[in-house]
Amino acid sequence: MTLKNKISNFKSIAKKLELPLDNLLKIEKIIEFAGGSLKLVGGNVRDLILGKKITSEPDLTTDLTPVELVSCMDSKKMKYIKSGYDHGTITIIIDKTRFEITSLRRDIITDGRRAKVLYTKDWLEDAKRRDFTINSIYCDLRGIILDPYNGISDLENQRVIFIGNPSDRIKEDYLRILRFLRFSIKYSTSFDKNGLSACIKLKKKINFLSVERRILELRKVILERSFEENFKKISKTGILDNTLDTKIYDKNIYHL
Repeated sequence: MTLKNKISNFKSIAKKLELPLDNLLKIEKIIEFAGGSLKLVGGNVRDLILGKKITSEPDLTTDLTPVELVSCMDSKKMKYIKSGYDHGTITIIIDKTRFEITSLRRDIITDGRRAKVLYTKDWLEDAKRRDFTINSIYCDLRGIILDPYNGISDLENQRVIFIGNPSDRIKEDYLRILRFLRFSIKYSTSFDKNGLSACIKLKKKINFLSVERRILELRKVILERSFEENFKKISKTGILDNTLDTKIYDKNIYHL
């Protein structure tokens, strides 16, 4: 059960859903000793709210800068790799399990493919740069929720909605067109009209993205359990055609 700002019985729910809480608390202790704080965001938070088994590695955020984060990990001799250090991310390794941590950021320049960022201590600034309301729900390791865009309400009511103006958010990163499809068929019973309209309007911009990014995200869309039942609806948008640079015919897919 999720209260307004807390997941009740967080510890027992986390254990039941197999969240690696003990290791996360080790990381949190080091970060708090350095004057920072740590929160979960993204998939794990959604799983905890919905009571579903954790299916992805924890997506963690901290208000320490990358330099501060590396420094405190070095001081405790923690094993880590600078997996995406230029973008504010390091990956901590505990007992062969990887924990990706990203410093709070705000976008200052975007071009539809990548963003130039500045680091911030403000959680709300970080939330502003995220794509959907259900992706801007933060949760600490005691179950305390930070939900600036009412993502819990949208999650519980099966809505996938862009934060702010859909076209503006898509223009920051055109991959969000495919992400909108993926999250919608996973968490919603229908496509948000404003979001879908913006995706269709800007679908040709997908070609600005590298083939690798397109294929990786498309793979996630296809692997969703509800992809097949939503295929005709998705196909009509023409988004898949632009993603693959070729016309997709429904009858060919259903005869595979």
